[in-house]
Amino acid sequence: MAKLGKTIFEKTYFAIVLVVFYFFWAIPYLQINKQAESNIIIKAENFALLAIGITIFLLLLTCKNTKVVIPLILFIPFIFAHPFDAYTVPFNLYLIVGIVIIGMIIHLIRYREKFSFGRFFIGLLILCFSLMLGGIATKAEYFLKQLGFVALCSLGLLFFYSFFVTTAKMNFIDLARIITYLGIFILLQMITYYVIQENVIDSLLSKGIKVGWGVTNNIGLILLFTFPFTLYLAIVNKGIKTILYTMITFFQMVAILFTYSRGSISSMVLGLVFIFPVAIKYAKDKWSFLSTFNILLLGFTFLLVYTGYHYPEYFSRFYGYVLKIDLDSINGRIPIYQEILNAFKERPLFGHGMFAPFSSNSETYTWGHSTLLHTLYTAGGFGVGALLFHLGEKYYWLLRQINIEKIIIIFSFAMSGLYGLFDVSYYFMNYMILLIITMAVLEPVVVITCK
Repeated sequence: MAKLGKTIFEKTYFAIVLVVFYFFWAIPYLQINKQAESNIIIKAENFALLAIGITIFLLLLTCKNTKVVIPLILFIPFIFAHPFDAYTVPFNLYLIVGIVIIGMIIHLIRYREKFSFGRFFIGLLILCFSLMLGGIATKAEYFLKQLGFVALCSLGLLFFYSFFVTTAKMNFIDLARIITYLGIFILLQMITYYVIQENVIDSLLSKGIKVGWGVTNNIGLILLFTFPFTLYLAIVNKGIKTILYTMITFFQMVAILFTYSRGSISSMVLGLVFIFPVAIKYAKDKWSFLSTFNILLLGFTFLLVYTGYHYPEYFSRFYGYVLKIDLDSINGRIPIYQEILNAFKERPLFGHGMFAPFSSNSETYTWGHSTLLHTLYTAGGFGVGALLFHLGEKYYWLLRQINIEKIIIIFSFAMSGLYGLFDVSYYFMNYMILLIITMAVLEPVVVITCK
């Protein structure tokens, strides 16, 4: 009986985490929509963070294999029902980070773990170091705050990476399941957003999704990362599981389409040109996989055609968001890029720093709409060199002795990275935590095949 209970718990654990985290997110999110008093929302948020932090701490003290805390940590950045920046970080988030780090240290001591830095550590270290040096030559009043914040985040990410390389023993299918559940979590958040709108159709046909922790571009970026892992589960399983995971993969792709994030959509389409033939080749149940996908694709195509014929004004709006691109300015990005390059000339080596607002038209912080150019502005030539070294190291290990698991990882990294050519992917903390933890957990895939 105990063994049966353990088996059931292991099979349902990720689903339980999904339900609990959706509950923690939905309560304050719905209260915000109702314009409830801020103290109610803050209390709900603080309770959720404390409950999660204490749970992680206890699991770290009682479980040698830390795979049980990975879904909790991966989901944390996505439970916030309201936006915040480096200056308005909820205090309890700092508290939970402190609790978790203490738990990690105690775990290492208690279980006498042989600490391992991991194959990707050097590249991450150099990148983090370049970000801390960003703007070092400036005399801006925000520099010390910037240095403290960037150093704290960098050291935290490096420690988290090496800790989970050392302590987490997880097979690739479980990693794929966790990331799939994250994709489902985001789908539920999008559905919740649409349900609470007064006019669902207008909401579907406008680029205005806000789920608290992010907006349309942020959502598109994370789904670019998650759906290849769901696709993996679809092709390595058979029967009903293949059908189910194929449906979830398709829904994530449609969700990317309805973010109207052209960078995400372009990256997805280009990625599918290569990944779909690979999926067909490796699929264990080709009939279930292809029939399910084709039925869903035909149904969605029919819906678009029907809408275009009977409701041309709706289809025109959909078409305009998805395909209409201003080539003269690349939807307003060219002026931003020119401003970045001009500012880079002023401080070419170490840049202006992560807190520096490069826009001359605004005193607020502005993203550079390109990971490479944003790095160029904030961390200079040294930062770009560090970023390229990190990317080179990352793909070097993945491209050696290729297998289907590595192919899936490469496409997940590459599509979200390709998005970074049109917008900033790196330095968005939600993405960075997902990336770092994934790199740590996939370490056995890299090490085993690259000895």
